Amino acid sequence: MIDTERSILAIMIQFPEHVETVLINCDDGFFKWPENQRVFKTIKDLYIGKSLTDWETIIDLLKSEIPATWFMSMQDTLRGTYPMGIEATLLEKIKIVKEDKAKRALLAEINKELLGHTPNFDRLGALVDKGKVIKFAQEETDFQAAYDAYLQWKERRPTNIVTGFPTFDRLTDNFDYGELVSVMGRTTTAKTWTALNILNRLISHVDAKIGFFSMEMAKSALIERMMQLDFELSRYDVHKERIAGRLNEKEFFDKYRDLNVYGRVYSVKEVERLVDRDGLKIIFLDYLQLMKVGEGNSIYEKTTYRMQETKEMAKNKGVMVFLMVQLSRKAEGGWIPVTIDMARESGSIEESSDFIIGTWDPSLQEGASVKHDGQLRMRLLKNKRGPTIGITCSFSKISGKIYELEKEGELWIKKELSS
Repeated sequence: MIDTERSILAIMIQFPEHVETVLINCDDGFFKWPENQRVFKTIKDLYIGKSLTDWETIIDLLKSEIPATWFMSMQDTLRGTYPMGIEATLLEKIKIVKEDKAKRALLAEINKELLGHTPNFDRLGALVDKGKVIKFAQEETDFQAAYDAYLQWKERRPTNIVTGFPTFDRLTDNFDYGELVSVMGRTTTAKTWTALNILNRLISHVDAKIGFFSMEMAKSALIERMMQLDFELSRYDVHKERIAGRLNEKEFFDKYRDLNVYGRVYSVKEVERLVDRDGLKIIFLDYLQLMKVGEGNSIYEKTTYRMQETKEMAKNKGVMVFLMVQLSRKAEGGWIPVTIDMARESGSIEESSDFIIGTWDPSLQEGASVKHDGQLRMRLLKNKRGPTIGITCSFSKISGKIYELEKEGELWIKKELSS
């Protein structure tokens, strides 16, 4: 396998236009031999730094660590290849190494099972995926292609992907596939209810396949909340009316028939695989901090990885993402207005989101005025299409129904757009 590794590295140096293909398939642990690991890291650092990647540069940078004969052996692996056949050769070499590594890892997991441990099926699936070769998709980069994309974008029908809150929807227009909306709030400030209200309005107005990932709440509890919202009843009354046969359950079931509901905790990469498998175009992730992550030591690092991967998934897969985000104690008990800086300590939430909505409930504060009862405040904290703005909503803590008090929204618009 040592010469196969050398061949991959030799192609990276000799044909730098294929470096991206290697980088999306091979991480720092891909190469077994230390010398190959060092060469790979050097090539990657040069590529990231936009520096030239050629034999003279690589040999000069590593001459004190790796003997010249190592590079001679690398060059020998290119004999008999020709530029037109390089991509096929490279993909075949990567496949050999990836499949060998995946096979060894799978055998180790199977051995654990034989020893009596419960097999980790998520890990088995991830290991199988690691054995697959990813071909770098060539992109049309000329200006004409970009201009044609603009014309197609403006001429196509609206997506009808909206929040259902009129003030926000007027300022954001229709959301587009590939965009990410983060809904931030402290616990008990109706983040899940906000997601379900948006879903409730979308489900009948878009043809796209929708998936709801409930990583905190069991599927049964989520369905109960959806029924509360649809029938505008308390959870107690939903059960009582259903038992009595007074609910139109068929209408409810038919409305959500095509919705996919996921009740386990997933990583972003696992969500991405499910997006592909199930043909999802709009997804709700509830919520960010509960998603599995394999990298990073601190909460800051883990959240940053999750956000970056979620945005990459949205853009690369062309999927619309509504992401619920739990705020830290900086947001007090959920009654103070949410500000954009409350997300900064959570990594790249502000940077990765196209839109951010903050939610808070002033009635949660001890001694709050009775005028705040039944209210929920929201603010569009980030809007890549224009102004940020706040609204006051009616919020039923019995049924979970949220709707904008339009008069309040109009006042916000007049006040903020005139300032």
